[in-house]
Amino acid sequence: MRGVLRPVLTLLVLTLLFAVVGLAGLRAQDAPPNSSAPSAIAKAPERWDEAVAIVRDVEQLTRFFTSVAQYEVIASGAVAQGELVSLGLDASTRGTFALLREPGQTRGAIRLIQLDTNLLQVEARSSATLFDTGGIAGLNVRVDDIDAAFAKMQAAGWRAFADPLMVRRSNYAVAEAIFRGPDGLVIGLIERSQPALGPQWQLTDGRLSRPSHAFAVVADIAEERAFFAQRLGWESFLSDRGAAGAAGPNLYGWPHNLVSRVARNVEWLHGARDPARSGSEGAIALMQFEGLEGRDLSRRTAAPNFGFIALRLLGETDPNAAPMIEGERIPNVAPYGPQRITTMRSPAGIVVQVLRDPTPRAPAP
Repeated sequence: MRGVLRPVLTLLVLTLLFAVVGLAGLRAQDAPPNSSAPSAIAKAPERWDEAVAIVRDVEQLTRFFTSVAQYEVIASGAVAQGELVSLGLDASTRGTFALLREPGQTRGAIRLIQLDTNLLQVEARSSATLFDTGGIAGLNVRVDDIDAAFAKMQAAGWRAFADPLMVRRSNYAVAEAIFRGPDGLVIGLIERSQPALGPQWQLTDGRLSRPSHAFAVVADIAEERAFFAQRLGWESFLSDRGAAGAAGPNLYGWPHNLVSRVARNVEWLHGARDPARSGSEGAIALMQFEGLEGRDLSRRTAAPNFGFIALRLLGETDPNAAPMIEGERIPNVAPYGPQRITTMRSPAGIVVQVLRDPTPRAPAP
C-alpha cells in the first residue's frame, strides 16, 4: 500500500506546486511593478522632470496640449522596448509616444504613451472622486487668468469638479479649479496672487504653464513620507492641516454642508535643501482626507492602465556608477539617449522612475 500511495502523494504535491506557481504568475501580472532597487537611490534628483501618461489616442491629446496649453512636441515616435518593460509591461508590447513641454523650458514635461497591446486596459482612476486614494491623482499648472483658462479647458471638452474658487491661507492666496479630461487625466489650474510668482513663470493669455507639482490622495501620509525620505531623500517642506474648506462652494464638488466637516492634511515633498528658493517646482503634494472613505485604487495605477502612471526623475551621471553589465537592457529613451532606469513604487501606488546615463564618466579635474 505504501508503494502505491507514494506516487499518488508525489503527484498531489507537484499539482499543488504548479497551482501555486500559476497563481503567483497571475498575481504578478495584476500587481504593480516591483522596485528594482531595494535601497535608497544614491544622489537622487531633487525634483521630478516628467509625468508619464498612458492614453488611448496620442494624437488627440497632443492637439490639446499644443493648442490649449501651447506646449511644443520635443520628441515622438516608437517607444523603446526596454522603456516599456521598465513600466512592468511584457517585452512583446509596443507603443508610440509624444513628449510635450512648455517652450523654452527644460523640465516639467508630459510624456504621452499609446500602447499596442491585447492586455485589458482600464482607466486607473476611473470615475474617481478626489477622496479615492491611490496613484497620481493629477498635475497642477499655473495660469495668469483662471477664468480664461477655465473657458478654454471647457471648450476643449474637459470637465471641472467645480467652478474656480479663491483659496486663502495665512501664507498664500490662489484661485483654483480642477479638471478631468480624456483617459482620466486630471489637471489643476492655479492662479496665484500672493505671494507673487517669480520671473521663471512667463504666463500670458490664459495658457497653461508647465506642470509645477504633482498631487496624490493617500490613505497614510506618514507612510508615503517615509517612502520618499528613505528612497529618494525627499523631505516635507510645507504642510497644511485643517478643514477641507469653509461651508459652501468648494474645489471638489462636494455638498456645501459637508466640506467644513472634513479634515484635510497636505504635505509637499521635495528633494532640494531650500525648495522655496527653487520655487518648489517638481514637488509632489500628498493629501489625506479624514472623515471621508473612498476606494483604494492603488493596485490599478500602473501600466497598462490609462492615466498618469509614473513620475520620472532625470539624474546626473554618477562617476562612481557600476559599469554596464553585458547583456543589460539599457533602453534608448528619447530624447535623452541610453538610460539606466530604476523603477520603484510607493505604498499608495505612486510609480517613480529614476533615469541615469549608464556610461560612467571621469569627474571633472
